Amino acid sequence: MRIERSRRRLALAAVLLCGLAPAVMAAGDGDAINYGLISRLDTLDPVLTREPHQGIVLNHVCGKLFEVSSTLELAPDLVRSFSLDASRTRYTLVLDTARTFQDGTRVTPEDVVFTLFRAYHSSNALARDLLSHVQGIGNCSATKDCMPEGISIHGEELTLRIEKPDPEFIARFTHQNFCILSKRKPFLEIGEIPIPNSPGRYRVLDSTTESLTIQHRSDARRPLLRFKYVPPDRAVDAFNQGIVDDLTFYILTPEEIRRITRPYPVQ
Repeated sequence: MRIERSRRRLALAAVLLCGLAPAVMAAGDGDAINYGLISRLDTLDPVLTREPHQGIVLNHVCGKLFEVSSTLELAPDLVRSFSLDASRTRYTLVLDTARTFQDGTRVTPEDVVFTLFRAYHSSNALARDLLSHVQGIGNCSATKDCMPEGISIHGEELTLRIEKPDPEFIARFTHQNFCILSKRKPFLEIGEIPIPNSPGRYRVLDSTTESLTIQHRSDARRPLLRFKYVPPDRAVDAFNQGIVDDLTFYILTPEEIRRITRPYPVQ
């Protein structure tokens, strides 16, 4: 018994070090999967979020241009295709404009441009440094109708032009993987925290600074996902006191993550 309890304590500690207690089924709460957060949700603004656990929440709520596949490779998410021209300075993205934001409006290339402008003019130094390579982006802001020379839109196509060939640009761009926001209404008031109006696969049902409940947008039969704050100094004690003693903690494999967040058709 002591050995088993020690193993479980180590398992919980390992999870908490990652900022999240992954995928646990709450006792007597069969319609939800609970995630434990060791820090409160002070913001879900993608350009201001720095805490790892907030990034995990955003990964469900946000729609991005690319996703990580079950084999840990980049795969299209909001883009249907991607190409690079012979000069290696022009990147063309063809968007999946059938996807919709949290409020039901469809994704457009203009929304992607708005997101990039907003990130460039934010306090996110990494995003600003990356996007500074796009020709003329510094001449526009997210609050003005302006199109820099390095960005063009043709129907569902969005083209980015950088000043000179940079073999690391696309790797950095896809790694940054911006949370695409609606230009018309970037955030929604759902509960206490402004929620990104993004075409993620889960919709937000309610939010507080200590809890967030989301539901899969195309399959309401799936369990709800609830992110709940658990004070770090109480997490292990709660575990040992039997409050969560009948739960099984486990680390999700990439394939399991893939199943939970697989692409879905928008009706």
